[in-house]
Amino acid sequence: MKRNVYLKKTDWKVALQMLHDEFSSIFPLNAEKIAVEDSLHRITTAEVTALLSSPNFNAAAMDGIAVKAESTFGASSSQVKKFSIGKEVELIDTGDPIKNGFDAVIKIEDIVIIDEGIVEVRRSVPPGKDIRYKGEDFKSGDCIIPKNHCIRPVDIGAMLSCGVLDVEVRRKPRVSIIPTGSEIVKPKEKPELGEIIDCNSYISECLVKEWGGIPERCPIVRNDKKVIKQAIEKVISRNNIIIVIAGSSAGEEDYTVSVVKEMGTVIVHGVDLMPGKPVILAKIGDKPVIGLPGYPVSAYIILDIYLRNLMAMALGTPPHKRMKIKVVLNEDINSRLGMDEIVRMKLTRRNGRVYALPLKRGAGILSSLVRADGLLHIPKDEEGVNAGGEVEVELIKEFRS
Repeated sequence: MKRNVYLKKTDWKVALQMLHDEFSSIFPLNAEKIAVEDSLHRITTAEVTALLSSPNFNAAAMDGIAVKAESTFGASSSQVKKFSIGKEVELIDTGDPIKNGFDAVIKIEDIVIIDEGIVEVRRSVPPGKDIRYKGEDFKSGDCIIPKNHCIRPVDIGAMLSCGVLDVEVRRKPRVSIIPTGSEIVKPKEKPELGEIIDCNSYISECLVKEWGGIPERCPIVRNDKKVIKQAIEKVISRNNIIIVIAGSSAGEEDYTVSVVKEMGTVIVHGVDLMPGKPVILAKIGDKPVIGLPGYPVSAYIILDIYLRNLMAMALGTPPHKRMKIKVVLNEDINSRLGMDEIVRMKLTRRNGRVYALPLKRGAGILSSLVRADGLLHIPKDEEGVNAGGEVEVELIKEFRS
């Protein structure tokens, strides 16, 4: 049954839960098998086990000579023992296999080679000295990495060393990004009066990549209901998530919500969040659709909350949680009751404490995101926070100074 919600301020956390409930049956995506060497940052769908032991044979851990340990017992600087190279001992390099009959390695620094046939030993060694035994690192059948693990460079090395050449990973969610607006133009050096350079689709594209997906940034669509519908129809079959940029509010030329209503179900239209209030969360067929506000800060906040969670659902992983730190406010921040607000904050460190200064709060002030170190969340039941008070800020980039 379709829900007709028109800019009703749904609690933004409730909206997130509604989104989760609506799409938990289709996410996570299924698996695909890819080459291990191409698997960096992909998510495993099953435990990966070693096909070979690593190392796969007993190997020298040092350059030197392979010996039978018992034959060196009693050797010292005052009681030198001599051995025949190729008969009683063998010259060996790091990583070489240890032949039967030998059970220790004496490193090159601890021997004296007299000539091509004789070597002197001035210390004894115990069995197993400087030998890497078969399976010391991984034994055949050992778990290398678990299910739902984000593959790192070291994981790739471990899999390859254990004979694993292919790995099953979660398919990357494909995300279509449709920028709309008759005034929106491609980036250029000198836009005409009234033209607005598209930046939202590029931000969206980069975030999709950053969060593990495959973006499809579509051509800009003019502000025409029929054309917007055609743009969605064109991409919906080949993508897992659809983003429509702008036209999400309730103005006369905001067509996104009416198009989505015709094609599917509007789950939420409007949340109690600033910036980001006029968001559309919807479903066409079994595909989630997010209608973004046109202002770039609003768009970013909505992507960060709702798209990031959808992407995590598609990949079968929990959303990444950013670090939060306690800071002292430099000045008062007033906020509107009834609306949660996310304020961009610039941080500085003085005398062992971190201080926070609010940046410009307009939904179109992209510079506030560029300069921000973190985000302050002010709940809807508070009218603001006072200077000198301690608050918690979520870091959106590495903070050092």
